[in-house]
Amino acid sequence: MTGPSQANAPSTLKLYLWILVLSESVSQLDRSCATLVEAILHVDWAFREAKFADAYVAFLQNLVSAHAFYVVPVMHAFVKGFRYREVVPAYATVSRSDVYLRNHAALQAILKLIPMSAKSLVDVISMYIPKERESSACHAAYISNALQVTNYVTYLRKQIMELIVTHMIHFDAHIQIELDELEDEVELQELTLDFDADYASDDSDDEDESDEEGNDDADDSYAPDDDDSDAETEKKVSEDKRKLKIESMTRKLDGMMLLLLRYLSNLASDDKATRSEREDMFNTLLSIFDSTVVKTLKARYTQFLVFYYCSIDVSTYPEVFLNHLLDHMRDPSRPGITRISCAMYIASYVARASFLDVSSIQRAVNVLSIWCNEYADHHEFPDTQPDASKYDTFYAAMQAIMYIFCFRWRELVVEDGLDDLVETEEVQESVLLDTTPMITIGNAGDVTRNWCVGLKNLPRLISSRLNPLKVCSQLVVNQFAHVARTTNFLYVHPIIQKNKRIVIAGMGHTNLQAVQSFFPFDPYKLKTSSHFIENIYSVWRGDNDDESSDESSDEEDSSDDEEDERVTNSMSAMSISPSPHMLV
Repeated sequence: MTGPSQANAPSTLKLYLWILVLSESVSQLDRSCATLVEAILHVDWAFREAKFADAYVAFLQNLVSAHAFYVVPVMHAFVKGFRYREVVPAYATVSRSDVYLRNHAALQAILKLIPMSAKSLVDVISMYIPKERESSACHAAYISNALQVTNYVTYLRKQIMELIVTHMIHFDAHIQIELDELEDEVELQELTLDFDADYASDDSDDEDESDEEGNDDADDSYAPDDDDSDAETEKKVSEDKRKLKIESMTRKLDGMMLLLLRYLSNLASDDKATRSEREDMFNTLLSIFDSTVVKTLKARYTQFLVFYYCSIDVSTYPEVFLNHLLDHMRDPSRPGITRISCAMYIASYVARASFLDVSSIQRAVNVLSIWCNEYADHHEFPDTQPDASKYDTFYAAMQAIMYIFCFRWRELVVEDGLDDLVETEEVQESVLLDTTPMITIGNAGDVTRNWCVGLKNLPRLISSRLNPLKVCSQLVVNQFAHVARTTNFLYVHPIIQKNKRIVIAGMGHTNLQAVQSFFPFDPYKLKTSSHFIENIYSVWRGDNDDESSDESSDEEDSSDDEEDERVTNSMSAMSISPSPHMLV
């Protein structure tokens, strides 16, 4: 078939006349005319004059009304129109944005005529998702249009969202794998989304095929005079290529995150959206989280979708999500890796979500503490030895408590000695009364605090034969020991010193080892979409920060950022798969 940009391509007027003639014979275009219909569907219609576009869509409406078997190919044609066109044809009379609107209007018209055709729509949308190597504009334009479909085919929202998030999490995990192997830091840049722009400067987003094609020639002409120098040069070239690839993939993910977060924000602020619709979206995000996100231990940003949506209704969603994580972590019927991952999510979520109230923070610690205490009651015996494989969920829960304490110890202090805010229905009286006394430190005149009930069991748990300070992430343990000492809560350094003389073999291949340095809500660094997260995110505050200070100079902001970076680095933030080793 002659391409629309070729010299002998038919004019818009000629195409218009053909469409009018064919419209008179729609009933005769049965399966025997499939080749002709296929050629018609390849016509580049959406950039042309409105008169032609209207006639073209009307013809296809009549076609599917007469022959329903053409509906899927017609949907393919319209969904393909959601993709970004690198070059706008010379005959274009409208912008790219107008082209997208025309394809949406045409698709809606087809769905209105044949509602059952929507069953095939998700599969059609799936087929045209851009490949990894395509540009930021390609990914952003298509994701934006796929989200637009959910506004008029609302019952497909969950399936389309799952499709998009699965696509995004592939990028997310791939970026982290590449970063783990990269020696240098990658500078993230802001992305501008303008679907009518030509993105002439966006060529770096496409993986350079010419490099791959030219590799053979390069190998043939390679005659090393200095092996060491050539090896170093080759390594530098490889590192530079990897950095460019990571920067490109990060831009694409940033653009997609911006679109998803904006979509969720618009749904929350839309007066026409019902409470039921908002709740459906929350349940959709929760379902996607369970099926995809929580199982992807390399994910760095995708999980912030549910994090952000929880902040939309602080009276409901934050607590529901927290309960969801707590329930999954305590459910023995779930896979061990999922339970441990949920414990890491609890830790990071409670530590970082600024919209969580004090009662939720204290309750999370309380529930974790009760579960750990009951677990120790059933598994600690005189001959019990630490075992990262056997007691992995216990260690994950203990690490969550310590991690939360490092970030939220201020919220774990209560005024009257008993935190009435925390629900204690599950807490048996014996658990509260029959516990090891709190270990406190400090000289006369030092600050003393009343801690929430969830921390009462911690001395017993830390000094138990299960020995969590030996098995949990040592970076978290060391940070906990520091904060616990400076806040006059616990002094655990003697246990840590004693643990240095203990050897535990077989740590390298456990579920716990794979996840224990995974902090899923570590600082959000995607610049274009970060404004959605900044105001709902708790940054690290040092032990001696003055909470009553109202100063907010640029120097102090910079100092806070450096301190947060220092602490997250010291806690091995996002070092998701540490090298197997033997703890000594």
